[in-house]
Amino acid sequence: MLELITWLNENTTYHISQIPVFYFDSDDPHVDTASSISLTYRNRYNYIVLREEIDYTDDTGNKYLVHELVHHAQFLKRKRYDCEGQAEAQAYRVENQYIQMKKDPNSFSKMPESIIEELASC
Repeated sequence: MLELITWLNENTTYHISQIPVFYFDSDDPHVDTASSISLTYRNRYNYIVLREEIDYTDDTGNKYLVHELVHHAQFLKRKRYDCEGQAEAQAYRVENQYIQMKKDPNSFSKMPESIIEELASC
């Protein structure tokens, strides 16, 4: 986790000064229908919900963590967006940046820029 936070702090404009709280989905005190999503950042409560079946010791799991850590950094900055899609678009761009710097970036699925643009347009 600290390695991913360090990567974000050194390679993006998203700087994390406070490590978020993590829950596995079965322990999430605010369960909702988001359980089908890979991970969830609960900005109202300032924590990340992890899926138990995902391996967070490999690059695939880490790409999801990077995405949710961006949401955590957005929360810490108290950044306001016109719509939720703009925050998602930024998180997907950083996730794609993380994938690109891996040894074999083609082995990961990246969010297409056309979809990111659509999200950002509200």
